Amino acid sequence: MHTPPLMCDPPLVARETEIFVPAQLAQGCELILEELGDDDAYTYDAARQTLFILSVVQTGESGNGQVNVHKVRVRFEPPIGGELANDLWSDFGLEFVQSFGFLCRRIYEVSMRIGHGTWEIKELSSV
Repeated sequence: MHTPPLMCDPPLVARETEIFVPAQLAQGCELILEELGDDDAYTYDAARQTLFILSVVQTGESGNGQVNVHKVRVRFEPPIGGELANDLWSDFGLEFVQSFGFLCRRIYEVSMRIGHGTWEIKELSSV
């Protein structure tokens, strides 16, 4: 979020931030967090695919009159290549091929019926 809401009713207070990091991206890579505070802590739970960041100073604590905006940058080492972890073809390619095959088969069957004269067109007579 580029511009978080700083004044809310009730106040926006959080010590812990959760960020979804897909396991496919993090697998075999080291997570490197940049621009964290000196005393901030973080942990990545691979089973939940969640990066937890725990801030020492609670942002917007009531009574301290102080609002802290935190910025964090996450990167992977080694860097992720230009390809996505998955795409439309790898997700649904088999279904596309099966649907296309079924459609071709139906077109073939209809054309064979028309070509052999087995396709009957009956005229409706008005009563």
